[in-house]
Amino acid sequence: MDIQKPYIIRQPFEQEPNSVLIGMTGDIRGRIMIEGTNGCMSKIGESMFGMPLEGEMLDLMQ
Repeated sequence: MDIQKPYIIRQPFEQEPNSVLIGMTGDIRGRIMIEGTNGCMSKIGESMFGMPLEGEMLDLMQ
């Protein structure tokens, strides 16, 4: 895992096939980009939903 310091990305930006863009609102507005391999995204899904994402469920995240 590679965690980097926040930085500004000028648009347009090409996302990797395995990435999630999360919008934030409220006092702090912005977007968080999470990129990773299938295995990494499967583990994130396991933490969130209690089961690893695989097959079609993992493809929906792309």
